[in-house]
Amino acid sequence: MSASSSKMSQKFKFSSRFLPGGGKVSQWVPVSDAPVVWTGQPGVVGKIVSLMHRGEDMVQRPVNTWKASIDYEFIASKMDKASGEAYIKKSKEWFANLPAKPEISIKNPQTFVNSELMLNLYKKYHPHKPPTEETVETMRQAGYPETAVARVIKDAQWWDENSDKVQNDIDRIFGTAPTKTSTKKVIKAVKKRMPNIL
Repeated sequence: MSASSSKMSQKFKFSSRFLPGGGKVSQWVPVSDAPVVWTGQPGVVGKIVSLMHRGEDMVQRPVNTWKASIDYEFIASKMDKASGEAYIKKSKEWFANLPAKPEISIKNPQTFVNSELMLNLYKKYHPHKPPTEETVETMRQAGYPETAVARVIKDAQWWDENSDKVQNDIDRIFGTAPTKTSTKKVIKAVKKRMPNIL
């Protein structure tokens, strides 16, 4: 079948449409032969069409409930007297019926420590790190929580167990520190003969 004969067998209808600017366009448009699915027909498509014709949606959408504004008095001042009084009353009732706020429990209350004790300890052993036993004792006197003290003890134990391995890894990667040798370089005086110009 040629293109011209297939075009002749196609159905057309005369349709008009209005453009956004107000103009009207009329023309012949092809009519589709696809079957129309009517409301109430069986199958998934028929169910969707039935819901669409009833104005329902396949997705359950949340229902917007009315909520009062915190500026309800200002909003009411812009209304007429009767509407403003009704709006204020409705807003006050809405705020009065709000559920009570749950109590906030602070799991880790803030602890205050005496940092001067720790500063004095580090000044005492500067530039070296103070001993672990003295650090732990000073932390407890300064008011640090036991979790912080336990963390310091755990870190100290780890360094005691792994310091040799860490040092070996550093030496393997960067090499050992050079040792100082006390070799003295002997400088011999060299006498040069001045040429006889005369």
